[in-house]
Amino acid sequence: MAYGTIAQLKRYLGIVVAETSDDLILEECLDRATSVIHLFSGGRRFEPAAMTRWYDAVEDTSYDHKILHTTDDDLIWVTAIQNGDGSAVDLTDVILTPDSPSPEAWVHHGIRFLEGSWTYTTRSFHSISVTGWWGWVERRNVGGKLTYITPASISQALMRMAGFFYKEKDSQVFEVTGYFGEGAMIIPPGFPVGALDIIKSLARKI
Repeated sequence: MAYGTIAQLKRYLGIVVAETSDDLILEECLDRATSVIHLFSGGRRFEPAAMTRWYDAVEDTSYDHKILHTTDDDLIWVTAIQNGDGSAVDLTDVILTPDSPSPEAWVHHGIRFLEGSWTYTTRSFHSISVTGWWGWVERRNVGGKLTYITPASISQALMRMAGFFYKEKDSQVFEVTGYFGEGAMIIPPGFPVGALDIIKSLARKI
């Protein structure tokens, strides 16, 4: 999983792209920054990922069993659904909800039956499977083709965070955060506040 490339990070830091001596370090910085994003966003992914997720036909559905709540992840679109009784769901019989996703990202958190309902045969737990693409992403029209990409704000936060890690290796700068007796107590600078604000604003809240 990568929200940015070494070449992008080099351009952000003003490093000549053809200069490769620090490529391994830059890659490690991108990995560390990605881990920070996952930590402070509650594990939310910011790029499309194909997978199958399983749901409870009782606990994860509405009182009338018409809506399946997929709030544990961010659903972009579905490719196949199996109801809890083992039957394949015709995708023309369902719609994704909300009908108009958030302007921040093109994601859905529910599947509504137009005809039929969510059901099961012997046990409800993990009886419904939803196969599709998941992730908190932006939708762009590129050359007449819809494309789902990492939000620009996350890419920017990644560059700032990875850049911080890269510069930290040579930094001898410390911030005074308090005083101890006659001398100053010093600690290394913290994460870029602006980058953390971006990440936290997109953190999973449900």
